[in-house]
Amino acid sequence: MGGRYARYWIVGHSGYDIGDSDTSERGSEERPPSMLDTIVEASAKRVYEANTQWRRAGQAIQGADYDNEFIKDMGWVEFTEGKDRAVIAKATCWVRSKEMDVNTADEPAEQGAQLAMLCESIIRVMQQCVPRIRAVPKAIRQRVHGIEEGKGNPTPFKMHAGENTLHKYGIILQRYICFCWRAFRLGQDEARDRLGMRFTDEQWGLLCDVHQALQEREDADDSGIGNCNSSDSSEGGIHSDPYAGDTYDDRAYNSDINESPTAERQSIPPRSEYQAQSYEPLDTALFQFIMASVKVKVGGALYTNALLCFFAAMAIRTGGGGFQPAGLFSGMVAAMLWVLRLFFLEDAFRDMPLDAEEIPVEKMEQFATQHAAWLCVDRFTVVNTMINWMAYAKGHRNKTLATASVRWTDDNETLIHNGEHLRIHEFQRAACRLQLGVDRLANTLFGGQWGTIGPNIDLQGIKDDTTFLGAGESFATNKANAWLRSGARLAIQASQSALFDARLN
Repeated sequence: MGGRYARYWIVGHSGYDIGDSDTSERGSEERPPSMLDTIVEASAKRVYEANTQWRRAGQAIQGADYDNEFIKDMGWVEFTEGKDRAVIAKATCWVRSKEMDVNTADEPAEQGAQLAMLCESIIRVMQQCVPRIRAVPKAIRQRVHGIEEGKGNPTPFKMHAGENTLHKYGIILQRYICFCWRAFRLGQDEARDRLGMRFTDEQWGLLCDVHQALQEREDADDSGIGNCNSSDSSEGGIHSDPYAGDTYDDRAYNSDINESPTAERQSIPPRSEYQAQSYEPLDTALFQFIMASVKVKVGGALYTNALLCFFAAMAIRTGGGGFQPAGLFSGMVAAMLWVLRLFFLEDAFRDMPLDAEEIPVEKMEQFATQHAAWLCVDRFTVVNTMINWMAYAKGHRNKTLATASVRWTDDNETLIHNGEHLRIHEFQRAACRLQLGVDRLANTLFGGQWGTIGPNIDLQGIKDDTTFLGAGESFATNKANAWLRSGARLAIQASQSALFDARLN
């Protein structure tokens, strides 16, 4: 009787209708519950807990999520096999998301403070990278925006001028850092077993450098030297660059952009020269880690490096109930790709002045070589994988969400749906066989009373739509339908004379 199987009882027959059930429940509040009620309540609790764990477990390969070709090809089911998907999804949360605000007790205070410091560092680094966009020739901005070797994109790499755009893009990077840091705190073996997270040797070494820089920063704060509390350095928002260009689907950020009521806007005010120097080791270590996340080769096993493991983890829905649709996932990948290009541009020209006219041709040629090696397609790199994912997700989205082609044949006996012929009489016969089977099963469950109870079911009061919610979810799990009291109770009550003898219990 697990929640993975559809069991719904909406009863309108005398003795079992909703009104009588409510009256019975009110009456039960005035008298001690019977032994049968106690047994049913305990059983329902066990079933609920078992079903909750089943929906979160990575080995639960059932439901429409796992019939999705996009999910199969991405390898997400294998990535989460044997793991608690809810734990993985929570580990990708932004430190200031609503999810973390509600569950602050689940994360140690020390780790939360470190995550906040890391996110502030990422903001500083991104702000340092932004001026580089206007400090390189247009040909370089076209090249960094291109995906083919030796070819630039006609549209140069730009900053979108929308409100808080950099803030939104930056949150994806901050979520990546939060996921990496939570995994680092677990250790390599436990991070692999619990979160599916794998680091290259270089990435792990750089995270150790980040840890060392954090310790030095915390020691400096404790001694009161160069102190710059986050509560004093988080007013206003990140200012957008007046460039316009790349736009990505903002739905990709809905889970974490909705800040907690106490979350502060992210902007680091000007600091003294000494304060800036005190943050430099941490900022430098994080910058190097991001670049080490980009410059990675990818073989047959995709999920063997930090960035691609993060994408697989980020694809899990909040609570672990299935995976994100292709459109939402591709938006998050596109946002991260924009940020990685920004970092790559800064890495290539960080020793150059912020003046496009002073960049020599030798430096531009070096950049072209590096771009071809790491940011182009057909190079077996992380970015190549991301670009392929985006293209595949777009094709899958267009195929599955585009307007269907539906028409009748001339004899009105066959429906043609996207080229597939559906004969109406065959569909009716299949539906009839299914209904007969369900009626027989329901009659058994209700002790032979289904013929009386079934015709009185009120279908109009059920709240339902065609939106897929995830494995193990349906209109019966919708809170709006809580009045249905779906489950085994009504069937057991209808057959209690055959199932339960109060004299023996």
